[in-house]
Amino acid sequence: MLDLIGTIAEVALVAILAGLFVGAASLAPRARIAAFVGVGLWLAALVAIGAVGGFGPGATGPVPAVGIALFAALAAGLIAYFRVPRFRERVLQIPMPVLIAANIGRVLGVFFLILYGAGRLPAPFAPSAGWGDVAVGLIAVPLGRWPRRDPCVRSGSRSGTRWACST
Repeated sequence: MLDLIGTIAEVALVAILAGLFVGAASLAPRARIAAFVGVGLWLAALVAIGAVGGFGPGATGPVPAVGIALFAALAAGLIAYFRVPRFRERVLQIPMPVLIAANIGRVLGVFFLILYGAGRLPAPFAPSAGWGDVAVGLIAVPLGRWPRRDPCVRSGSRSGTRWACST
């Protein structure tokens, strides 16, 4: 039951993040639909793999299956970023406060720790990812106020530092 609750929370977080990012990017209606369908298919695949035990300890030998899934998503994003100029343009248009706010949901990494403690997720992934996610999620809360005070960030500078802000 615990892994089901964690799965529901994580899938809900990814759906919220998809809405946050797609809403912040200037996309045509067709591109928005395509983005949501892509995220939905990815989530459905992850849930299906998890339902048959594909993310359990030892399911993929010495390499954690969760790491493989995360690597595949990261690789797809990086390939799209470097090979599809329109994708890169849209990603770079996402405001800094949205990027920071997206990290607040990482406090749900506590589920990795709970599931690890119950023997439902393998080490070393679960403890390191769990504690890292919780720490980043907690740091994102006060950090989220910073872009509103920094004129460089408000004006769209990606650096976030006053010395690098060219006004």
